[in-house]
Amino acid sequence: MLAAAAPVAGVTDMDPCPTTQPVPLLAIHGTADPILLFNGGVDIRAIPGLADPGAGAEQTTSTTPEADLDGEGYPAAVGAFAARNGCDLEPSDSEVSDEVIRRTYECPPGADVEFLVVEGGGHSWPSSEFSKSIESIVGYTTFDIDATRDAWEFMSQFTRD
Repeated sequence: MLAAAAPVAGVTDMDPCPTTQPVPLLAIHGTADPILLFNGGVDIRAIPGLADPGAGAEQTTSTTPEADLDGEGYPAAVGAFAARNGCDLEPSDSEVSDEVIRRTYECPPGADVEFLVVEGGGHSWPSSEFSKSIESIVGYTTFDIDATRDAWEFMSQFTRD
């Protein structure tokens, strides 16, 4: 038996996404991510050296739009993933801390979908000192959760034959 694994990447709804079996998902995303915007889109202007001032793009530290926890982008992509896994479409939110919301879906065994929403969180790895050290680029890093530990605890419960 092999442990199930998932890449560390942004959640994208790949519709249609034919699958032969459900795939568990743990998503962690900050509502104030200046690069991969919570409600959809990418803004490379936040990354030093990637914006091309000659092409009219300004190199700025732009403010991110207010997040809609039930809107497009990451909330919709996680919801679509839950639907493909056969989960109830109405998630349940619980407070992990003042900064973190745990959104879970009622799913069949082995098809778990969980979304940790970091309110005010940036494009960072929760509990990473490195992310904190580049906060001027990636935005705020929470230490209320530990992404490495939480990802391992989530993924290590699943196996594939």
